[in-house]
Amino acid sequence: MDEEKKKRVSWDEYFMNIAHLVATRSTCNRGVPIKYLSKYKGVGAVIVKDRVILSTGYNGSPRGLDHCDDVGHEMIEGHCVRTVHAEANALASAAKHGIAVDKATFYTTASPCYDCFKMLINAGIERIVCGSFYGSRYGASEKVVGLAAQAGIQFEFLRSESDQPHGFDEDTIRITEAKVADINKLKVRKIHPSATVPSYSHNGDAGLDLFAVEGATVASGKRASIGTGISVEIPMGYAGLIWDRSGLSQKKGLKTLGGVIDSTYRGEIIVGLYNTSDEAVELMKGDRVAQMLIQPVESAKLEIVEDLSETQRADKGFGSTERSEGKKLEESEIREIKQASVPEEIKTQNKNTRKEENGEGKTKSRW
Repeated sequence: MDEEKKKRVSWDEYFMNIAHLVATRSTCNRGVPIKYLSKYKGVGAVIVKDRVILSTGYNGSPRGLDHCDDVGHEMIEGHCVRTVHAEANALASAAKHGIAVDKATFYTTASPCYDCFKMLINAGIERIVCGSFYGSRYGASEKVVGLAAQAGIQFEFLRSESDQPHGFDEDTIRITEAKVADINKLKVRKIHPSATVPSYSHNGDAGLDLFAVEGATVASGKRASIGTGISVEIPMGYAGLIWDRSGLSQKKGLKTLGGVIDSTYRGEIIVGLYNTSDEAVELMKGDRVAQMLIQPVESAKLEIVEDLSETQRADKGFGSTERSEGKKLEESEIREIKQASVPEEIKTQNKNTRKEENGEGKTKSRW
């Protein structure tokens, strides 16, 4: 009988197994189940570059201080703060020994918390592979994925049948994994054959430039709807926010009239513009007219209640902060604030009306 051919594990599985072995040194029984210690939890991390291990770390107390396994947890808001997280310990170990981790891959048995993830960004980590989900006090499943997309970090979950998601239901896991897989793949459809596909002007730009599919003239004090000739498929859990382009706004006075592109919308992206200048502004076909930011969003669950929690401000509205500090807005200041929010076209109409009422602009009778 032929011997069964040995199956070698992948490099990701290999380093994740080592991360689980590192987790057996954890001194705080919180985190995710450890593969090699049944009934125990912890977190292990391994930093790898060119398939060589640079550093490791596990969740445990600082050197010389009491361990949770010996004296118990130090709980604040449902989380133990006695220990240093595995990710931070791995980075600290590399720094102590002068090991550069720029462009390395980071393996961790549990998804990093918000603070650890920001440290990984600043350390120059290019790719992060997580063994399981873990609910940090900041909601790691949402914010961490959003940060990864913005920072250009490849973020993955390496899950097997034995993985035990911690603190998340299956719907949250499914949505989060979809975000990880799709956020860097924004699907764009050209509705108009001559439309310009949105693009980032420079590496690291926050917004995608949107281009006019046809020329248009926006009169002074008037609004205009500018077609882009494209539609997009934004990943579930994200939205596209339409913002001003700084140059167009400051130099020509064109302001966007807001806009939220939902993940379920498949129609053409239309940019609303308002001309705040005293002159008409001409836009040419292919001009950049706005920018779109892809941002993570959270759906709120509404709860009808009889009373709301008390605050110092309570239901005080406009001008309440100044009054509470002993300040009082002058009537002229209030008029200026209110007047600033009125569109120019309305101001012009009101001005002409007052002139007619006062007889201005007409030939006065000598009698």
